[in-house]
Amino acid sequence: MPRASLQDIGFSLRFGGLVLGVTALVAAPASCGLDVEGEQFGTGEPSGSTGTGGAGGGGAGGSGGGQAVCMPDEVRPCYTGPAGTKDIGACKGGLETCAPDGSAWSACENEVVPASETCGTPVDDDCDGSVNEEGEGCMCTPGESQPCYSGPDGTQNNPPCMAGTQMCDGDGVGFGACMGEVKPGIENCATADDEDCDAVENGGNVDLDSGCVCIPGTMKSCYSGSGATENVGICKSGMATCNADGKGLGACLGEVLPKDEDCATKDVDENCDGQKGELCPGETQWSKRGGNASNQEANGVGVDGAGNVIIVGGFEGTIDLGGGTLTSAGSKDVFVAKFNSAGVHQWSKRYGGSGNDYASSVAVTAAGEIVLAGAFDSATIDFGGGAVMNQGSLDGFAAKLDAQGNQVWSKVLGAGAGQQATSVAVAPAGDVYVCGGYQGTPDFGTGTNLTNAGGQDYFLVKLLGATGATTWAKGFGDGATQSNCYVAADSGNNPILALKLEGSVNFGGGALVAQGVDIAVVKLNPNNGHIWSKRYGDGSFQEAKGVAVDSMDRVLVTGSFQGTVNFGPADVTAAGYDAFVLRLSQAGAHDTNKVFGGMQDQYGVDVAVGPNNSIVVVGKFDNAIDFGPGSVPVSNVSSEEGYVVKYDSAGAYVWSRTLTSNGAQMPLGVATTSAGSVAVAGSFTTSIDFGGGAANQHNSDGGTDIFVALLQN
Repeated sequence: MPRASLQDIGFSLRFGGLVLGVTALVAAPASCGLDVEGEQFGTGEPSGSTGTGGAGGGGAGGSGGGQAVCMPDEVRPCYTGPAGTKDIGACKGGLETCAPDGSAWSACENEVVPASETCGTPVDDDCDGSVNEEGEGCMCTPGESQPCYSGPDGTQNNPPCMAGTQMCDGDGVGFGACMGEVKPGIENCATADDEDCDAVENGGNVDLDSGCVCIPGTMKSCYSGSGATENVGICKSGMATCNADGKGLGACLGEVLPKDEDCATKDVDENCDGQKGELCPGETQWSKRGGNASNQEANGVGVDGAGNVIIVGGFEGTIDLGGGTLTSAGSKDVFVAKFNSAGVHQWSKRYGGSGNDYASSVAVTAAGEIVLAGAFDSATIDFGGGAVMNQGSLDGFAAKLDAQGNQVWSKVLGAGAGQQATSVAVAPAGDVYVCGGYQGTPDFGTGTNLTNAGGQDYFLVKLLGATGATTWAKGFGDGATQSNCYVAADSGNNPILALKLEGSVNFGGGALVAQGVDIAVVKLNPNNGHIWSKRYGDGSFQEAKGVAVDSMDRVLVTGSFQGTVNFGPADVTAAGYDAFVLRLSQAGAHDTNKVFGGMQDQYGVDVAVGPNNSIVVVGKFDNAIDFGPGSVPVSNVSSEEGYVVKYDSAGAYVWSRTLTSNGAQMPLGVATTSAGSVAVAGSFTTSIDFGGGAANQHNSDGGTDIFVALLQN
């Protein structure tokens, strides 16, 4: 009902016979008034004035100070939210009711005003006309779409794989399923398609990631040898058929693989390395000789880290080893010669005086330093640093040269009666061990004389590698003759001796008593303390001639024996003299041994260790020799021929060479290069043929001549 203004109105209520005067503040109608029954009355003007008491006044004894704002119990629509939000989304209006006294409106009941948007319901909670566009839990706008792909990384858009589309759910809390996407499948080797979407097809480029190696039923070139040998020499590829699943090939038919070179077909490349006419194991890479009508011998050979070969020995008269003539100053002089790995002469030198001077042994370091040992009876001998004096009779010597043959130091080993150095070794720490035989009471540089026990005794001297100064000297012997002493050094710088034993000798672990002439092997520590010592022999003749140590510090000894000897698990009996090689553990226990012989005599002269702890032995034989299982027994042409035999680390036969001659050969030294080539040196008479043509056929100028050769691994 429209109201023009608010004013005090008075009306009376009749309850029975009682009339109450009421003054109320109401909104006066513009033109009419209503009684309590709703009838229109008066003009809407107040029927009385505000006051106290009296009919038509403010009520009996009352006060009429308040004004009405609405009709009591009147109801009307209401909305308290922001303008423009009513009836949008969840928002709606409510109702408010006038108070019974008309003084105020009640709260707006049942209205819904804007709230924070939530995606918990599919409703426009904030009444802005958009459903679930923001708020807690909202991830997207309902009906929104986006690309989707659930396959592995790197496969999308690699055909046939492709992305799909997903739609936002109606409540905005997430996207639905990815529709239309294509993900990787299992590769089918029978098709050229890329089913696993790794961008490698099976046609032409085989999909190795999926296990496919070929298309089923197709033919493919195959070769199971080294790739570098395919279609080289006799080698060629074959053909194989792809298996039904495409995951493998059948047998490779028609391929030819490398094999060992056949020494009888030098024009064929059997091992497919691109080379024809290659050397077979044991064949000669190169050989040299030197000599004249007198006598010469190469007593020792060594190699350095670059494969250079160094030989030492003694010569009479004039010889030419490739660098011009060398002429002895007396009956015999020392020589040293160096050849590179191809056999080209590098330098050669002689040392000596008017007497009989010779080198017995040589040791070469990886850096190329050369240490030689021997004996001289000339008054002096000069290795380039000034003459050293003979102390009387035959004296031993040791000398160290650099890689160019210049003296580093030299030393006389002896005094008074005879001494001779027979073997030299360089320890890993650089110190030098020299052993030999002595008589008298020499001082080897310690200031203390050794006392000979009678006959000839062994000596062992340790020298500083840098200066040659004596660290210590030790003698061993009794009244018998002790000779043939050979020395090597292990990784702990321990000296190991191999000896021809006579009499009774105590090396520190108790006397070793020879039954005839026996073999002794002794290991000392770097301060000459005894570690272990062994004896082998019976009442016949046995002797050691060479010693070496392998990378496991196992000790190898070679020599020859008569009679019956027990090197380890069982007795072995020689027919005449037989050659042997014995290997002992680091602790001196038997490891293995080989005996090679025949009906007559065979001798082991020197031993060396090659790569992978292979074993190389040189020596000579009469009539025939058998190197054991796997070898072919050989017979000689002349009465004495040299041999070289190689065994692997397990003692199995690898190869052997005999040195053909119309005279006699005596290989006296052997060494191996880091590549496994075998250097052998010694002497020969009449002629010697190392095989491979005229370059390796040599005739003696008379007497005994020097030879040195490098054989293929």
